[in-house]
Amino acid sequence: MTRLYRWAMLPPPLEVAHVPSVKGGPVSHGVCLLRPIRTVRAARSAPFESLGTLLSSHRAVTRVAAAALSFTLIIAFSQQTATTQAGPEPAPLVPESLLPQSIGVGIVTDAGVTVSFETPMDPESVESSLQVLPAAKVTLTWNDDHTELTVAPQRLWRTDERYLIVVPASAEREDGEPLRAAQRFAFSTQTAPTVSEFQVRLVSADLEVDAPATPVAQELATDGISTVPAPGSHAPTSTATEVSATSAIRVGFTAAMDRPDTEAHFSINPTVEGDVAWEGNTLVFRPSERLEAGSRYTISVIGAHDLTGNVLGGKANFSFIVQEGAQLTRTTPDTDATDVEPESVEMWFSAPMDIEATNEAFALTDTSTGALVGGLLDWNEAATQLVYRPDVAFAGGRTFEVKLDGARDADGNEVDLTWSFSTTAP
Repeated sequence: MTRLYRWAMLPPPLEVAHVPSVKGGPVSHGVCLLRPIRTVRAARSAPFESLGTLLSSHRAVTRVAAAALSFTLIIAFSQQTATTQAGPEPAPLVPESLLPQSIGVGIVTDAGVTVSFETPMDPESVESSLQVLPAAKVTLTWNDDHTELTVAPQRLWRTDERYLIVVPASAEREDGEPLRAAQRFAFSTQTAPTVSEFQVRLVSADLEVDAPATPVAQELATDGISTVPAPGSHAPTSTATEVSATSAIRVGFTAAMDRPDTEAHFSINPTVEGDVAWEGNTLVFRPSERLEAGSRYTISVIGAHDLTGNVLGGKANFSFIVQEGAQLTRTTPDTDATDVEPESVEMWFSAPMDIEATNEAFALTDTSTGALVGGLLDWNEAATQLVYRPDVAFAGGRTFEVKLDGARDADGNEVDLTWSFSTTAP
């Protein structure tokens, strides 16, 4: 019988390992196995039989190899995923800012501002479409290469204002191409000038009635405007009260003012004659007559302009009240007292008195004879209490009259008064 042989090529395993022998002998991986086949039918089934036998003997090795292959594929896919995630990300789109570009803060109201472009512009196209908000009449000037435009007011910008300059996207560049987007520029202007100081102070030299020569008055009433803080000195935010009738008014400003214009806008009501002078940025009004005691005066500089032409802002009118003249508040003996035996006469005043003027004005008269009673006048340190001690005791059963004719208080206000008392009959 003819023997037939079939080649059966076995695939090599993934890893080199010792393979048990087939029928007692070693078999190399990938080597053809030759077995005698006696029949054709047997020959057809031989490859499968030999393959099954080999797979059965290599089952453990095959499982390990399959697991290793799966693990290798998982690692490969993981590395590929990680590599994909670590790749460069596309840059996000940055939206165009809607905020305008700032080109100035506190711009002087008669100054221009300059806007810049990246490329030369077509002046006619820009000027015909440019907007200034709030609306203002402006003058436009270009540099030589048309990359900078200066916008200046025809007169003045408003004070304390924020302006916006808009160049729309339709404006064309020098090459005829329109702008990619509208361009916006913003700036703010300087603050308005304001009154920084309002004071009412004692003066002496230029008034018809000099300030009284009391220690307090001598300290405050110096040549010109007093440099010592006085009771009549007040800040702009308060209403001055009890102001001296011999006072000057000072109005200070935060900027250099147009002096003729400011003087023209200065007013005092009720009207008082006086002179206006300047000390730096401070206007000084010195009355040529005494202010009226107890009256309220109003000062105004509304509408005045600084040197640039800006109108005065903020509070620009002030008022003050001139103090009343000194009043007699108490006497000893009491006014119109009867049946008394005083050893002296005492008078208390509501405000310091001009000692010298009051001494000259004092008179104590015996009404029965019309004779003046001699004595000694004495004052306390505050100049608010007068004590009169007669040279001899007051006669009994008489009426005595005390009179101040032409006396003045420390502020120069006239104090005229008369009062009397009667002594016990002998």
